[in-house]
Amino acid sequence: MPKVSIIVPCYNHARYLEQRLASVYGQDYRDCEVILLDDGSTDDSRELLESYPKTLPTRCVFNEKNSGSPFPQWLKGIGLAEGELIWIAESDDDGSMSLVGRLVRELEAHPEAGLAFCQSRVIDRDGLVLGLYTERAKRLYRERYRADFAVKGADECARVLLLENSVPNASGVLFRKRLVAGVEAELPTMRYNGDWLLWAHILSASDLRFVAEPLNAFRLHAESQTRSSGALRSSFWERLRILEWIARRVPLSARDYAAPVDDLLAHGFYVYRTDTELRKPLFAWLRLMRRTGGVPWRVLLPGVARFVWRRTLARLGLVPLPDVA
Repeated sequence: MPKVSIIVPCYNHARYLEQRLASVYGQDYRDCEVILLDDGSTDDSRELLESYPKTLPTRCVFNEKNSGSPFPQWLKGIGLAEGELIWIAESDDDGSMSLVGRLVRELEAHPEAGLAFCQSRVIDRDGLVLGLYTERAKRLYRERYRADFAVKGADECARVLLLENSVPNASGVLFRKRLVAGVEAELPTMRYNGDWLLWAHILSASDLRFVAEPLNAFRLHAESQTRSSGALRSSFWERLRILEWIARRVPLSARDYAAPVDDLLAHGFYVYRTDTELRKPLFAWLRLMRRTGGVPWRVLLPGVARFVWRRTLARLGLVPLPDVA
């Protein structure tokens, strides 16, 4: 069976660390190493990481200064990893002791799959279960998460990841280390959507497996929800970069290109309130489609027309602004 490298990136999560580390070191699957990373925490995280009893081979790597984004830490951990498979166990999340073993078996049984993930419960800062993560999804395919499924990676990129991040929480994911090659330069430049980029990169070269059993727990708290208007704008431009990444690696039809238009325009409406500003994301996506696929303008016109109509109604106070935050 393959070795798993468990990466625990931490920043100011002392409150949750004991529970997180108990779920890491208590995994039923024992062919693992643990890489504990602290990104310049100002609370007691570093002391807790150092003092927690280690029952698996462990390395601790601490930054004196915060890197400003989780994704350089992800890459650092992946670079240090000696395992064939990677689990990024976020320091504020929790999980079942059987999570790693269950996802290892899934990938071992299906070598064509590069990424397997499980259903996630949503918990609050005190560990109270709020529901399943997929029940909170805004748009896509809630029904498909009710049972195990498999999908071709290229299809997931073209039909789903082009629209939204369908792999919602890294703590519920196991992936093959070798498939990270090729995204190392781009990933650290992301601040908000690096996980989305990484999943798209992996699935452009492999397939996806989903396990419906809720083995992961994603913690929802104030730090994980708050985004300023500047952050929303940055996130939006990162999304455009991810769409271009997919478009350059996965064959897309004109229909695939047109699918995100409504949502992108709604998102642009939410974070760019004036006509002058709104032209920026609108024309960026139009240029991207023309540059990567040569999509005819007629494919885009229905989405643009719907957007103009909704924007007019919103200005008149007849409909609310779209909720895309």
